[in-house]
Amino acid sequence: KQCENIINELLTYQYTNDEINSEGMLVLASAYIEQKDYANAKILLETILNAKLKNNDIIQSAQQKLDEVNRALNQNENKEQNKDLFDKMFEEYQQSKE
Repeated sequence: KQCENIINELLTYQYTNDEINSEGMLVLASAYIEQKDYANAKILLETILNAKLKNNDIIQSAQQKLDEVNRALNQNENKEQNKDLFDKMFEEYQQSKE
């Protein structure tokens, strides 16, 4: 939360530019990833990539982090699907015993 407040404060400074703001947003996205708050991290990273910055290091870092977020989201989705399949199979097994 403290990181979020500091980055939000940075974004409101009059003398920052898109590059500095994007670096701050990368730090915040990293904090969200650490907290497994992938939805907010994804929004920030997509915002950075859509900004059409000229700094390739920032773009590359944002893309790598977005790939990491997408992998994590896909893993979570697969776990939920597998869980649902298991639950369905268990219910069918229970019904077959009756």
